[in-house]
Amino acid sequence: IMTSISFCITTSGTNDAGIQNIIDNIASLGIPEYEIIFCGGFTTTIEQTDKIKHIPFDENSKSHVTLHGHAGRWTTKKKNLCVEAAKNEVVVVMHDYIFFHPNWWQEFQAFGTHWDICVHQCLLSNGVRADGWRIDRHPMLPRWSMVPYDMEDLVQYMGLQGNYNVVKRERWLET
Repeated sequence: IMTSISFCITTSGTNDAGIQNIIDNIASLGIPEYEIIFCGGFTTTIEQTDKIKHIPFDENSKSHVTLHGHAGRWTTKKKNLCVEAAKNEVVVVMHDYIFFHPNWWQEFQAFGTHWDICVHQCLLSNGVRADGWRIDRHPMLPRWSMVPYDMEDLVQYMGLQGNYNVVKRERWLET
């Protein structure tokens, strides 16, 4: 069974070069059926096609201050708008600085789609592990500590990272 995927990307509206690099990266993976939806800013220089869609967003509609004191934008709203517009069952919800390893698609197909939320290994460009599976609320482990991917008994304590998620569309829309 071929899986169709919707890539849902949040952006500030000022990173068209970065978005184009992600589009090129996704296209290089050889995925037969996919779409790319990105949300942020009123306009874009990215060419719209049947596979690429921009959702305009007023970046001043809701500002807030993050935990670290930096000005932030309504990223969750952008994610939700992208997923609502997505037409495929599997959605990859991501920020505009995430890139895919050349064998991502082959590994994804091999893993299958018997899940609602799929946590992937995330690596920095130098190969060091980043994000991925982390503990949220465990009585004996420090919050946000990274956990080996094969420790299935800790799934109930897993916290999802905000920069990259692979989820079934209906599951995302339930929450």
